[in-house]
Amino acid sequence: MLLCMVLDVRLPSSVVIASHIFRQKHDGLKDYLVQIPDVDDVGNGLVLFKPIEHAFDHLDIAYFVDKQDQFTLKIYNPTIKTKFLVDSLTQWDELGCNSIPTDWRKSRIPIYAPNAPEFNVLTTFGELEDKTLQFPSGSALRPFRRCLYHQAQLARAMALTQGWAPKDYTFDDFSSEGFTLEEEMKLLYSSSLSTPEKFAIVAVNVIHPGLA
Repeated sequence: MLLCMVLDVRLPSSVVIASHIFRQKHDGLKDYLVQIPDVDDVGNGLVLFKPIEHAFDHLDIAYFVDKQDQFTLKIYNPTIKTKFLVDSLTQWDELGCNSIPTDWRKSRIPIYAPNAPEFNVLTTFGELEDKTLQFPSGSALRPFRRCLYHQAQLARAMALTQGWAPKDYTFDDFSSEGFTLEEEMKLLYSSSLSTPEKFAIVAVNVIHPGLA
């Protein structure tokens, strides 16, 4: 059993994944975009229930970091809000859900997965809005802000392209807390993605070719 950092419940390890924030397939761009030493660094990872990882990877959701070190989830894609997390899960049997009532979708009370007794299978994506990432007690390890900021900008670009957010939508830069001064100056003078407009065009073309 592994703890999902979003749900804060333990789930069978087969349905939980150690997800890269900055994608492994873009390893060649890491020095240019996020300046991390290794894409497999623990700071570039989140431990997530697979349906949440899928939404994160497809830019439906993002995490924002405030000055109190809180990592808060935002849903960009409004079409997923009413969907059950388990509807995006292909390993239904791993939760032992074949034994739950056939009319479980109509239940007015929580339905807990037999193989994950803390997890309510009626949980929707909408219920994840504003949830904060949970970390092991006593651990000082945190995801790289620069990587979360990069992913949030990609999600913003997708939201603008798809009409999920107003054209003037933006958010504060929270990446600088993860950079040294030397790294900030290097990124400032090397990046061609210095404006939201440039970033949006490049981001969507890289992640979802043909949409922009």
